[in-house]
Amino acid sequence: MLHSLLDPRLLRSRSFNQQPEWKSSFVFGADLLNVDVGLKHNVQTQRDFSNYRLKTYADNVLDAHRRYKYRCDYALDFNPQVEWVHKYERLKQYDGVFTPFLCYIHRRATANHPEYRLERMTEWADRQGWGLAGLGCLPEGEWQSLCLSEANSYYSVENKEKAEVGLRLSHKVFLRRGSSLQIDGDLSVYYQDITLDYDREGQRYSPRRDGFFFKPTLALKWKYEKSEGHKWLPEWEAKYSGLPAMPSLLQLLPVRDASDPLNLFVGNETLGNSFTHQVNSAYRLRHAESGRSWNIETTYRRLHNDIATRSVYDSATGIRTYQPVNTSRTHVLQARTEYSTPLDVKKRFFFSVSMSADYYQAENYSFLNDVNAAAGLLRNVGLTPEMSLRATIGSDFRFYGRCRTAFRRISQYGNENNYRETNLYGDISYILPWGVQLSTITNLIFYAGNSQASLNNTVTKWDLSLSKYFLDERLGVHFKIHDLLNSANNYSSEVIASGRIESYTDVLPRYFMLTLNYRFDWVGKK
Repeated sequence: MLHSLLDPRLLRSRSFNQQPEWKSSFVFGADLLNVDVGLKHNVQTQRDFSNYRLKTYADNVLDAHRRYKYRCDYALDFNPQVEWVHKYERLKQYDGVFTPFLCYIHRRATANHPEYRLERMTEWADRQGWGLAGLGCLPEGEWQSLCLSEANSYYSVENKEKAEVGLRLSHKVFLRRGSSLQIDGDLSVYYQDITLDYDREGQRYSPRRDGFFFKPTLALKWKYEKSEGHKWLPEWEAKYSGLPAMPSLLQLLPVRDASDPLNLFVGNETLGNSFTHQVNSAYRLRHAESGRSWNIETTYRRLHNDIATRSVYDSATGIRTYQPVNTSRTHVLQARTEYSTPLDVKKRFFFSVSMSADYYQAENYSFLNDVNAAAGLLRNVGLTPEMSLRATIGSDFRFYGRCRTAFRRISQYGNENNYRETNLYGDISYILPWGVQLSTITNLIFYAGNSQASLNNTVTKWDLSLSKYFLDERLGVHFKIHDLLNSANNYSSEVIASGRIESYTDVLPRYFMLTLNYRFDWVGKK
């Protein structure tokens, strides 16, 4: 990693995109015919490397090698769409439009990912050397075939065909006392066929998946069209959507991926198609004169045939094996209510208080070993109160601050954990004399209550900047200090609804930056 910072040429990524598009609209009386044809061409290449010095638990064998990946991905998408917009209601109390549509998608994508392991080339390694000077160098010609890792290199071509037909409906009914009910629906049926030609270690695999799918959406929205004569303005909306999906064909391959020696991946050809049910509801109440408001929002999501990752850990070798599996026990429930009010007549100060609650449930397929491979449920329950204050005094001072604490309880097979995450955030902007703008952002996060003591820590981030504009605000001079307290590092850990995430990055913690920018205006005085 250190050498990659000194020589960035070792890590390269290049992406090239072309996206021509043609749109036309034809008017036939009160109806409209829309034609949209899009073409997207993408080529992405990436080269990466890593060094491994691993010692296995069983036989104490040292595995030392350098791994190089040269990835080349190519994708071509062709997507024509046609829709007919017809207004079928022209009465005063009704307003309705239905839109039948037809679309087609053709996709062809290739992925060529050769991998090289240089410990297989003793003759070339001795000649080139194993020090830093040898990093990023691959042999030429026939020598490359000697270090090519056939077991971890693959070449694939994916072809996708999708034809969809459906009807969009938008119907608005004007009710008494100036209110209205908006009804929006989208019902479509599509046929999808995906094939994959996959070549690995000289063996070809050709998984295929096709079928008919139904995708419904229905939304209702009620509100007052005009605010005259109403002190309080209520608004309510609800929406249901169903989304089908196929698993990735790469997940169906019965191939063991051993590119990472300690983490092996194997596909599952019995995976089923998934379907997501989601219901959203929201109620909002606003006072027209004072600006006070109260909102409540709820979301429920259920995943049928959700794809979870089953992992088994072998304590004898230190190797973990992953495999995707289906589960229909994934449920998500979220709710939030918020009250906001100004604190003065001029509305310079706004105060908000809110309460959020969420529940996440999923199948737990992370096992220590084969003996304990009994599926259990992962449950994550959270409750988060929050307060915030926003202040604006004249044109020189602005402040925003918030305080919230998330109380979480996580329970899964053989483990239970309660913890708290408190966040204090402050953002101040002030105009100093001579037109210098001072901005400061402070963000403090306190973790407490975790059963793992390493997670109970405090993270503090403080940024400071000064800005000044000259020449009618065309020339800007900015001086910024990032992470003033020098508390950032290249490791971060967080616990989310589905588990714990650890991130390791090449980060530059504290730095100072001077930026100059000049704005050109080519528009004439007229």
